[in-house]
Amino acid sequence: MEVPFIDLKRKFYQFKSEVDKKYQEIINQTAFISGRNVHELEIAWADYLEVKQAVAVNSGTSAVYLALRSLEVKSGDEVIVPTNTFVATAEAVSMVGAKPVFVDIEPDTYLIDPKKVNAAVSGKTRAVIAVQLYGQSANIAELKNICQPKSIYLIEDACQAHGAEYKGEKVGGLADLAAFSFYPSKNLGGFGESGMVTTQNDKLAEMIRIIRDHGAVQKYYHQMIGGNFRMSEFQAATLNAKLPYLDEWNNLRREAAGWYQQSLKGLDLVLPVEARDCRHVYYVYVVKTSRREALQAYLADHHIGTGIHYPVPLHLQQCYQALGYKTGDLPFAEEAAGQILSLPIFPGISREEVDYVCQTVNNFFKTKS
Repeated sequence: MEVPFIDLKRKFYQFKSEVDKKYQEIINQTAFISGRNVHELEIAWADYLEVKQAVAVNSGTSAVYLALRSLEVKSGDEVIVPTNTFVATAEAVSMVGAKPVFVDIEPDTYLIDPKKVNAAVSGKTRAVIAVQLYGQSANIAELKNICQPKSIYLIEDACQAHGAEYKGEKVGGLADLAAFSFYPSKNLGGFGESGMVTTQNDKLAEMIRIIRDHGAVQKYYHQMIGGNFRMSEFQAATLNAKLPYLDEWNNLRREAAGWYQQSLKGLDLVLPVEARDCRHVYYVYVVKTSRREALQAYLADHHIGTGIHYPVPLHLQQCYQALGYKTGDLPFAEEAAGQILSLPIFPGISREEVDYVCQTVNNFFKTKS
């Protein structure tokens, strides 16, 4: 048997006819950028999350960047970021001229540790980015208790948590702003790059709408320096067709995660923890073992795809070496980076496939000890 790490075609049949129809309409109308489909997606995503505003953009990276721009984060400011995340989170901070301050993670959830955030706050701290990593929310209540008394902005990087919940509320409306990616592999993914910024603040949303279109309040009248961060109609049409299935697909991910939890107990393997007050949607299913490389190679030999999210924490990346971090500074994230492994999980993965993965993992620990 062969089990891919991800299979984007598995559920394509559910929405293909709708996408075909929408694409033909776009071609016939020759309206390719920021048109009706984008407007409909913004309304639908805001309704889904129960937030006031959703602003469609061209990537998750742009979404984080525009969130920071709308808050006027700039050179001389510091933004606290977990070191265990995709580089785009910190890149966006650097793009606005601010300094990313990396903090360690909770060892059981791999999420940003509020205690480490509190210790990292300085007089220059302008914002904290809570990465809703792997499909579940950080401890937003504790982060708000740190940020609000000090007038520090809180931003959700929700690029991996479409439909996840915290205390019964959808991720994306829990902080000052939230950023989403619709990269194809995400729980809600397009057929290319796109993203969204969400907020309950009308003024911030209006600022983002202006910046995303070259700083223009109307065509050829530019109020501020902006850029081209607009979403294409084709991406919006794809996402509009897929959004009605998101909850169903998340439930399938949770079901598959449950199969893994049942079948991998008792091994020399740390399994994912669903954080308190959270509803995990398992963008990835991450296990941890000191024998990561050997296990990954064994799974590959048995035609099972895997991933590593992420092999080098950001504070040790070459692009941030000028900040002066060194090995040992953020030990929980460093240990995780050397031991975590993502197993196959996606909507439509079968029980037979998960059982094969689990059987292979069990065989590894029995025969390779």
